Amino acid sequence: MSKNEKEKAPSMVNKKQSRKEKYNQMVYDNWQANREMGKLKFVIKFGVLSWGIGTYVIYWFLMMVLNAITKANAEFSLYQYGFTLIFFIIFGLIYGTILWHKNEKVFTAKFPYGRKTQTQFNRSKG
Repeated sequence: MSKNEKEKAPSMVNKKQSRKEKYNQMVYDNWQANREMGKLKFVIKFGVLSWGIGTYVIYWFLMMVLNAITKANAEFSLYQYGFTLIFFIIFGLIYGTILWHKNEKVFTAKFPYGRKTQTQFNRSKG
């Protein structure tokens, strides 16, 4: 390993650790509210709608642009649109489920018994 590579290695580790800490802080700040919406709504909102449909739209936009750039004049069928929509929805469900479990694991590691929301905290004081 050269000297330059040795200097890069700790920097990459620090960036990865910093990213992980930022992600964990985001989970600590937002997970209680997302958790209260329930797993199904979370998976649909963040997996299917945000990732699945969003990726589907980006995919077809890129396909149209590449088709125009290459002047391939490829025809797209309704079957292709339907198949890719189902494909991205299924992977959106998988992504949303994995994201739910990952966030739940991060949150319960710091708050094993949950965390009171501000309204719950105010009710218990008053």
